[in-house]
Amino acid sequence: PMLPPDQAERDYSPAELMALDALKANALVGSAATVSNKLRALADRLALDELVVITWTHDPQAQLHSYELLAQEFNLKP
Repeated sequence: PMLPPDQAERDYSPAELMALDALKANALVGSAATVSNKLRALADRLALDELVVITWTHDPQAQLHSYELLAQEFNLKP
C-alpha cells in the first residue's frame, strides 16, 4: 500500500523524482468516463485483449470505489 500523503512527504533523490515523473507521464487520471475512454483507446492502439488497472491511493476504500466506477463504465459486475 501507498503511504498517506503526510507520511510520504520527504525529500526525494533526483533518481526517485525521475522515476516518479515517468510513472506520472504514463498514468491515466480523471473521471471514470475519462479513464475508461483512455483505457479503450490504449487497448485499441496496442491491440490488447486485457488490461490490468492499478489505482494509486493509500485509502483502500477509495481504491475499491475507483474499481467499482471503472467496472460500471465497462459494464462489469464488481
